Amino acid sequence: MSDLEKVDTSDWLENTKRFCTAAHVDNKEVIWNTIFSHEENETKDWPLHTFYNTFAGWNQVNHHEYTKQYETKFFEEIERYVKNKGRFITESMFYSMRPTNRVSPDAIARWTDLLLKVKEEQPDNNFFINLLKDTVSYLNIKQRGQDASTQYLISPKGMKFYKK
Repeated sequence: MSDLEKVDTSDWLENTKRFCTAAHVDNKEVIWNTIFSHEENETKDWPLHTFYNTFAGWNQVNHHEYTKQYETKFFEEIERYVKNKGRFITESMFYSMRPTNRVSPDAIARWTDLLLKVKEEQPDNNFFINLLKDTVSYLNIKQRGQDASTQYLISPKGMKFYKK
């Protein structure tokens, strides 16, 4: 990065640094605490692309073992976050950081329960309701796809791949 700073002072370099900082496994807790802080902090001055790159960097597919501890925390913080942040920041955070890595009936039920709660308590919050509906739909489709793949692999046709 220091070599790039000598030749590039554009937003691209700053965005790359944000992404890489958030992607580093040792920074998961610091980034989480910065994003979901209950206190005013540096994020109040972040432009939208700083948020985007931080969110995208934080949730790397191969880092699930480092981010799974935040799944419960996500559900504890999401309603407050939606209430306090703007639409574009919230939408980016939601789709980048939502815990949808593991699909199970329990995971789908957790999202469905949150959806029902928000529909009851905030019936006019269509933005949040639609984010939650989209997530429940996504998880149901993902679950059906995994089930179909499993059924195929254990079928006689799928077993052909395992023969030597």
